Amino acid sequence: MSTTTVTVTKVRPADTKQATELVAKAKANGELSNRANLARMAGVLAGVLTVISTGKAVEITDLFPATDPTTGKAQGSPAYHLAHRSLSADLIRPNWHKVTVVPMLADTVTTDKATITGETSTTAKVGRVRVFLAPAN
Repeated sequence: MSTTTVTVTKVRPADTKQATELVAKAKANGELSNRANLARMAGVLAGVLTVISTGKAVEITDLFPATDPTTGKAQGSPAYHLAHRSLSADLIRPNWHKVTVVPMLADTVTTDKATITGETSTTAKVGRVRVFLAPAN
């Protein structure tokens, strides 16, 4: 584990709109799996677009709930893995090299104005970390 600091911003409404439209278009064209989580895909894509355009990190923790909303079962995968896997979707993949997933242990996170600092962990399970997309170095 290491301590990391990211400068954060909120996902821009224009990026949310663009991402939602792109996901809807891909779905209408039959380009997405019928098992795709469209809301998550649009959320991750909007985050990626905001990170690229602003150069600041965005939090995407809410896209990866600790329990599966359809089954109520606890999600057993590490948050880093789930978030990183989301970047491989066809709509997002062309830009995945421009962002990095930063999972910070929730109990170590401190906030100072527009920066967040915390201990990172790529193995901590969903619910134990806050997940950010940040610009790749």
